[in-house]
Amino acid sequence: MQPNKTKLALQIGTVILGAACASSVLATTMTMTVNTISDVTVGTVQDLEFGTNILTDELVSCSMGALVPAPADVFSDDTTGAAGTTTGTSGTAFGLLNGAGCIGSGTTIAQPGIYSISGEPTLDVNLTVNNDPAAQDGPYDFSPTGGCGVDHDGSAGTAGTDPCNAITVGAPIVLTLAGGSDSGVAATVFGQTHFTVGGTISVQAGGLSSDTDYVPRFLVSVIY
Repeated sequence: MQPNKTKLALQIGTVILGAACASSVLATTMTMTVNTISDVTVGTVQDLEFGTNILTDELVSCSMGALVPAPADVFSDDTTGAAGTTTGTSGTAFGLLNGAGCIGSGTTIAQPGIYSISGEPTLDVNLTVNNDPAAQDGPYDFSPTGGCGVDHDGSAGTAGTDPCNAITVGAPIVLTLAGGSDSGVAATVFGQTHFTVGGTISVQAGGLSSDTDYVPRFLVSVIY
C-alpha cells in the first residue's frame, strides 16, 4: 500500500504546482488627489504692555486681567461679557491691574495683548499658551494668565454667541476660525480668530531696577 500513498502525494503536488503556474500578476498605476489647506499663522494686533505701572519692590506681584474683551477688540459677534463693554464675567475690567506690585492697583488699566490666528475658514485650531522662564530678562517671573480665545459659531451674531473662552496656561483650547456666515457686532475676519493674553509679573528678591524696560516673553503654539 505504500506505493499508492506515494503516488497520491505526487498527484496532489502536481495539482497544486499546476495551479500556481497558471496564475498571473497584474500591475497597474492608481491615482489619488491631495488638497492642501492654508498654513496656520499667528499675528499681533496689540502688544501686551504693563506700561510704567510696576513697582521696583521685591517679592511683590502685579496681575493684568484680559478676560473678557469687548467684541470689537477681538472681532467677534459677541463675548461672554455684556455686548460692547469691557467687563467680563469675573467682574474684572479688561486690562485692569491688581496686586501689591502695581501702581494704582484696582484702578489702573493697562494694555492686554491681542493676537490673531489665521488659517482655513471654519476649521478648528488648537491653541496653547505657555510660560517661557528661560527668556526672562530680569529678576522676575512672568506667567501669561487671564486671557481668552474666541470660538466662532458659524452664524450671524446675537448676544452671547462667539464666546471668548478662558485660556489656561499649558492647556490646549480648541477655537473655530470664522467662516462666511460669521458676522455681527464687530467686523469678523474671514478665516481668523483672536485671543487675548494678560499675565502676572512676580518680582524676585532684590527687586527691579528703576527706569528700565523689561520684556517678558511667553510661548504660543497653534496647530490644526
